[in-house]
Amino acid sequence: MTEIGALTADDIFLPGADPGLAFFTTPDPVPQRLTGGPAVEALCLASDWPQRLSAVEHMLRQRRQRSFPDGLRFCTLPAVATDLRIAQGIVTLGGKALFTGAAGLRLLTRLGRLPAADRAQPFEQLLSGIGARARANPLDFAQAPPADRALDLVIPARNLFNYFHFTTETLPALSLVSRHGLTGRIVIHSHKPEEAGFLRDQIARLYPELAGRVVLSHGVFEAARALIPFDTTFLYHLARDPRLGTIDRMVPASPDWMPRRMAERSVKTLLMNRCEGALADLRADVLARLGPVAGGRRLYVTRRPGRRDRAVVGGTALQAMLTDLGFETLDFEDLDALGQARAMAGAAIVVAGHGAGLANMLFCPPDALVVELSTLQTLQARLGDFNGVALASGARHLHLVVDHDWPDPAAVPDIDRDGHVGQRLGPEQIAILRARLLAEIDPVAQAKRLARLQALNDARDFPALQAALAEGADFLRHLPEAQVWAANAAQARGDAPAVLAHLVQAMALAPRRAGLVQRTLLAAHRARDRDLFGRAALALFRADPAGAAALFAQRGWDARAFRPAGAED
Repeated sequence: MTEIGALTADDIFLPGADPGLAFFTTPDPVPQRLTGGPAVEALCLASDWPQRLSAVEHMLRQRRQRSFPDGLRFCTLPAVATDLRIAQGIVTLGGKALFTGAAGLRLLTRLGRLPAADRAQPFEQLLSGIGARARANPLDFAQAPPADRALDLVIPARNLFNYFHFTTETLPALSLVSRHGLTGRIVIHSHKPEEAGFLRDQIARLYPELAGRVVLSHGVFEAARALIPFDTTFLYHLARDPRLGTIDRMVPASPDWMPRRMAERSVKTLLMNRCEGALADLRADVLARLGPVAGGRRLYVTRRPGRRDRAVVGGTALQAMLTDLGFETLDFEDLDALGQARAMAGAAIVVAGHGAGLANMLFCPPDALVVELSTLQTLQARLGDFNGVALASGARHLHLVVDHDWPDPAAVPDIDRDGHVGQRLGPEQIAILRARLLAEIDPVAQAKRLARLQALNDARDFPALQAALAEGADFLRHLPEAQVWAANAAQARGDAPAVLAHLVQAMALAPRRAGLVQRTLLAAHRARDRDLFGRAALALFRADPAGAAALFAQRGWDARAFRPAGAED
């Protein structure tokens, strides 16, 4: 194979059917089931109202259509590859393209984006053809002789300079060496020669016993026989082994998950809900090398200004708030690879802007909270990138969705044209984050506080409720329930402006709660606040289209300006 556009279904390598791949241990296509999927949530605080609604909707759609209730861990094994060639990031065996690991995902993405005029076969036809061949795949794997453990282990790398891709996709393959008794050279191959300074340090510190065996390669790689890391995830779509039905029974079908169908969205959805076995083994190796690490640290990870500067606007005020809560400020670039891993291994809470350094979430303790400063642009372009490391570590990943560092606050910068922009935080967003962190720091006290507030609200003891809300204000800014309770207390004392103000804050924190949004809409109408009415109407038509349409029809209001595009009249 020389050109990606020339690929047809017959040019895709089927492990277990096509000759050219052998194993020391027969691959098990059935993944280990992990309790719970990636613990990913969002707190959407963008100032622009349509962007905030879009961010909430994006996260809900992701959870509903692309999230499994439990994660999966697929095994990674060394495989003996015959007639191996790596060019332009594509791995081929005997001229057939191999889907495996991150290289397989990039191949699939490139195939999907190729213009129709540049391909030999329409994309959907290509995928259906692969699926048809997969139905006849017997998963009959060849056995490799023990002497082949001395072959070179060739690890395809996207590049040699991106910390995220190298740490999560390339470095994990080093965990195969000792586990499978591999004795040959380790060849890390990339299309381009550019090499970042962290790379050799990372290998030397995390796998010092292997550093002398590592060779960096670039350009086109060819070998008659060599070892490669083989990720079994793609076997689900490249075979029809009855054992794989365990995955089918885990999740209901959705537009993004069609069991057993070789479709781009299905493949990507599976990859978003799994961690590669080698990634989990890398975590285990590094934590074993670190030994005991003192826990409980709170970290604010900053980044140096530079060529791809995404400094946080409002970062000085954010850092002051975090310092007040006992956070240490550090920059990963000031630490070597082992130092970065040690810092994260001892962390209870981490706050950091979106960036490659979040790959270090891999080394966090289970249940650590990692707060990523995100934007709607980040969600649209990169949501799910850290799912694998979250699954492997058991950390909780919270997207704090704030404003773009961009001149037009109503615009979402185009990532291809404008680059990945930074984040902008204002005082209100910092105050809400502070409340969320306070609840995390002392969850027992927070639970008692909320139970008392709920009891006072249920008992309609509104004077006591108002006093308790005022006392705990710093701890409650992130909770829509607290704002609703405050609105109830204000309504009991006849303070309509305060009712409206609290409902606005509650709706901003929970714009998909239809009952809350409708209450805010009606209060805005009574107050003749046209701007707030419009914001509430937009939210209601997204949260409950049928209910919103019925309410507008009952009231005789014109709904045309608020219906989502494509909705029926």
